[in-house]
Amino acid sequence: MFKEIEVEFLCRSVADYYWDRSTNSFPKGLILPHPIGIVISDNALINEDCIVYQNVTIGENSEGKAPVIGKGVIIYSGACVIGNIEIGDFSIIGANAVVLQSVPAYSVAVGVPAIFFPRKN
Repeated sequence: MFKEIEVEFLCRSVADYYWDRSTNSFPKGLILPHPIGIVISDNALINEDCIVYQNVTIGENSEGKAPVIGKGVIIYSGACVIGNIEIGDFSIIGANAVVLQSVPAYSVAVGVPAIFFPRKN
């Protein structure tokens, strides 16, 4: 299910515009800097202050289970986050990574399939 978003909102923060069926709202601070080719399952949960770049897929597995994206996560271009997994708070998903397993908080996930490393501050 999709909610129409006016084009002028797509190039800046779309807080209050990400469709959540239960509350009919978007998570606070969601940013889509280049909102082209982004696919987000209607069962996925995205928490506050996330950044999602172009051509990202956040999708369900064959059982219809979708990811939970933690607070402050950055997902770079072309990444796929698929299935019944959890991306921990303040993690980074690298460009073109294919994430099929849960990623702990404060980690960086890269590669196909993705492996994760602790994030250095």
